This record gives sequence, C-alpha cells and structure tokens, in this order.
Amino acid sequence: MKKLEEKKLKKYVEQLESQHAGERFRAARNLALDADDLGLTDQSALPKLVKLLDDKDGDMRDVAAWALGVYAREGLTDESALPTLVKLLDERWEKEVRGSAAYALAFYARCGLVDNSALSKLVELLGELEQEDNLKDTIFAVEEYARCGLVEESALPRLVKLLDSEIGDVREAAVHALGVYADRGLAEQAALPKLVKLLDDKAVLMEAIFAIGNYARCRVMDESARQRLVELSGSEYEEARRAASRALSAYVEMRFTARFVGANQNRSS
Repeated sequence: MKKLEEKKLKKYVEQLESQHAGERFRAARNLALDADDLGLTDQSALPKLVKLLDDKDGDMRDVAAWALGVYAREGLTDESALPTLVKLLDERWEKEVRGSAAYALAFYARCGLVDNSALSKLVELLGELEQEDNLKDTIFAVEEYARCGLVEESALPRLVKLLDSEIGDVREAAVHALGVYADRGLAEQAALPKLVKLLDDKAVLMEAIFAIGNYARCRVMDESARQRLVELSGSEYEEARRAASRALSAYVEMRFTARFVGANQNRSS
C-alpha cells in the first residue's frame, strides 16, 4: 500500500507541469484532497505549486493556494510563495481564491512564516467574504498572525460583529480569535455581552470561556460574566468546570490587582 501511495504522489507531482491545464488542476486538487493518505513528504511539488499561483485561470490559482496550505499544514513550506499568496488576497472577483490564499497564509504563519503586509488585507476580508469556508479560514489566518505577535486593532470590531453570524463555525472561529487577541492585550468591551450569551451555545462553550478568561486578564469584565462563570464552575462537565474556574481565577486576580493599584495611588496622593 505504501508503494502504491508513493507512486500516486510521484504521478501527481509530475502532472503539475503537464501541458494540459486539466491535468495540472486535478494533480493539485488530488494532492490537497488525498494529503492524509499520500503522506506529503515530497517537497519537489512546492515550487511547481508556487508557479501555478500565477496561472491565468482563477480555479487553478485557487487549488494551488489550497494545496500549498495543505502542505504547510504538514509543516512543508516554500517561503517564495508568500508574496504571491498575499497578492491573491486582492482578487476582487475571485473570492474563492482569496479564501484559499488566507488558508495557506494561516498555516504558513503557524510554521513561523509571515508577511507583514498580509494582515491588513486579511482584516479587510473579514468584512467582505461571505462563504463559510472562506470566512472561517480568514479568521483563522488573523488568529495565527496574532499568535506570531502581529495584531491589528481594527480586527476587533469585525470579529465582534461575526459573533452574531448564523454560521456556527464562523462564530466559533471569531470567539477563538477574540480570545487570542485578548491574550495579546487587545480586548473590546462590546464583545463581552456577546461572549457571555454564547456561553449558552454548547458548540462554542469552551472557546467562550477561554475568551472571557483572557478578557478578565485585560481588565474587561462585568458582574453578569462573573455570575455565569460561577454557574459553570458547578457544571456536570469536568472540562467546563475547570475552564470556568481558571477564568474566575483571572477575574479575581484582575480585581485584586485593580484594588492594589488603587490603594497605592491613594497612598501616593
């Protein structure tokens, strides 16, 4: 079976340079679709996929960016892809291409490869993309850039707005990204009541607790959030109990720090 998969992988890589556009497209698509079975270890595909990012056909650029993201997910990258991936974020009439570029940029960032000019474009896309996968991947990219220490304050109101999305995966991604931003010291008060409301959504419960805990560390907290965390600290679900207890600890620490600072300021005056 291993030899068969190696043979298929070699075939797909060779077909990336086929004279026939259909073969090139299918080869890139198959590399992405069958990544788990193929075991992507052959880096010779990377420069060929990078070349396809400049193809005149939008579908080809889309699948090439997606495949590069899949390779990056497996820890295999080609740094020369970054400038073109960033450029693809500007394709106004090819939303799928922009979404796939965001997907690739997210995993490149996870591998420690970022382009500073990408972040403002990604933040702008948060208010433009509509398809579930494209939007989710863009939020993911903004989050991964934050994990690399690159944040943009203008992302906050856009992420807060996405908390009201009817799409569960988008809400979940937005909650998690807001939690990571708060962990980097950026939090917006307007997000807190929405995050508290999402504590009733089991699909995003853990992400919402994580975000609220980080908001407390940023000194953004109110009584309704504290009460809900107290309730959850008695949850029948052990994971939720532990997460709520950690978030409450952050709240207590925040209150103690605020009182300590206030007391010292009164003494000074």
